[in-house]
Amino acid sequence: MEFKYHRELNHNYLVMKYPGNVDGYKYRMLATNKLNGFLKLGKRYINCESYLFYEITSMQSLTNRYALKGMNSEELRNLLSEISMAISVASEYLLDEEGIVFSPDFIMENLGDKKHYFLYSPEGSEEWTFKKFSEELLSLVDQNDDLAVQMVYDLCELSGRDGALTTDIISIVCNDNIKEEIVTESFKDDEIWKDSIESDIEVEESEEESKNDIGELKFTLIIGGLFAVLELILLYIKVNYILNEKESIIVLLLMALSFLMIVLCSGNIARKYSKKRFGNKDTISEEEIMDDYFYNDVEYKNYYPKEKINKKVENNIEYGQTIVLDENSFGSGNRLYSIDREKAGNIDLNNLPITIGKQLNLVDVVLSSKAVSRMHARIYNDTDNRLILEDLNSSNGTFINNIRLHPQEKVFIKPGDEVRFADVRFDYR
Repeated sequence: MEFKYHRELNHNYLVMKYPGNVDGYKYRMLATNKLNGFLKLGKRYINCESYLFYEITSMQSLTNRYALKGMNSEELRNLLSEISMAISVASEYLLDEEGIVFSPDFIMENLGDKKHYFLYSPEGSEEWTFKKFSEELLSLVDQNDDLAVQMVYDLCELSGRDGALTTDIISIVCNDNIKEEIVTESFKDDEIWKDSIESDIEVEESEEESKNDIGELKFTLIIGGLFAVLELILLYIKVNYILNEKESIIVLLLMALSFLMIVLCSGNIARKYSKKRFGNKDTISEEEIMDDYFYNDVEYKNYYPKEKINKKVENNIEYGQTIVLDENSFGSGNRLYSIDREKAGNIDLNNLPITIGKQLNLVDVVLSSKAVSRMHARIYNDTDNRLILEDLNSSNGTFINNIRLHPQEKVFIKPGDEVRFADVRFDYR
């Protein structure tokens, strides 16, 4: 089964030579009915041979679409859901699954509505099976998305089993991974809830401890106050009354005991105050005292902030001996120099491949022209390090020296060539 690309006026087509009966049942179903999710199909006779024309205007293949950034798990799940839906739609018209071409090069995505469209071959597509497609997905998914990678591995494993239905495989993979996401989120919620409960318990314990400290402080103040009053009373008696020797000894002992209790109560009060100010520590180190002195003082804080001191220490790093770069280290200097400066700047060609277009998240180089397609063209090197320009099914075309490229056509470019993306022109030198 051979395909080629063709452009007519403002329409792009994927063309397949069809050796079978072009008026058979499958073709009539595809041509006379608008099957949701399938590329629009038409037939033509050229030199007594039959050709099928699939319209792919404003669409990109999965290969081109995810060349820059891999497919994440959500995008993969949407693709698989649309595959399952397409199989169901085909079965309603008695079209078997074997006719669907499962290939990243021929599954198209409309960049406008993000929907996928599938190519149906009336003669079947034994070389492009869902099993092979599952294996090819490994190179398209985002390798940093663990869930997407796991889904593709599950697809490969299940599609290799004899008698497995594609719709059942997709259902199992999507549902299992949805459950995994739910369990993961639930686990995260449990952890958050657990942390919240522990935090609440710590707050309650802290509040309870604070209440106990206040009660103990009040009790200490009362006891200290009573012994202070007793000390004053005993002193008054000692000064104003004549006491015998035995009474004097008793008064002095009571005064000493009262004084001792006043000292103990004062020490307890001081300890509680220190704990409240400096935290739950029984002792305060000399370093902490010096730190509190220097960095709470406005004068020292302004001239010696901690952040600046730490930054100076961190930046004092040795990077080794200076090396001398050779000429190859500076790159080749090849560029596309913009002729229409108001629409685009120069394009550096030292870091290839690059994709050119107007949609920010899909391309490497964004051109600010409405005539440029979302994904317009790609430039890369071949194995011989020659520069290749490829049109990506653009609506308004890619040109080299004013010659328009066919959709997906690849050409070599050399210094002195003029390259044009729709209405944005460049010189390559």
